[in-house]
Amino acid sequence: MRQLYKHLLDFDSAWKFTYDCLYDVNHISSELLNVIDFKSGYFFTLLPKEANIERLYEFKSGLILPQSEESYYVNGKKCTFTRIPTIDEEIADSILKEIKSKNLCCVFDDVTRYPAERNLTELFKNHGLSYETEVYYFLNKKIASEELIAECLSYSNAFWHFLCIFTKKILPQNSKKMSSELINEICTNTVKIMVGAYDREGYIFWERTN
Repeated sequence: MRQLYKHLLDFDSAWKFTYDCLYDVNHISSELLNVIDFKSGYFFTLLPKEANIERLYEFKSGLILPQSEESYYVNGKKCTFTRIPTIDEEIADSILKEIKSKNLCCVFDDVTRYPAERNLTELFKNHGLSYETEVYYFLNKKIASEELIAECLSYSNAFWHFLCIFTKKILPQNSKKMSSELINEICTNTVKIMVGAYDREGYIFWERTN
């Protein structure tokens, strides 16, 4: 597993990108913008040493990680494609350590699924919550594992939107429904968020300074 290095980001640049990621998406994203004073924290990203730091502020584009070309054959002809590189394995390990050491809950926002779908995944059945037509997954330190976190990252990471919230609010485990009051408590007690960046290759983090 690669080591990830912390790169502090210019506040204004990272804030504009984060705001665009959260604005007018769903209830929890809007609530974050309503209740959090983002100036009470700072922005950063985590990247391996081989990352292309010259593209640090190209938040909407990829190529910040080394690209790997793979090949296959069709009717004897060689075809190639570039697999999107990610740091999800390292991020899953980092999330697990953080929520266990600080007794936090993680809430993952899945914008591509709906509670009424017939074929909702086992992940939702075991760790999902819904608010109206919105789907979320939550993990706490008792149930979290690298495998579960990796699954949440995979299911909730759309190319155009990804959000994970680290909150001190302990979520109820006996309900599948979220209220607007619960969402407010989650957001009010948020200590860190991560949004998808670099065209699925990485993430931007905001963290409270206190």
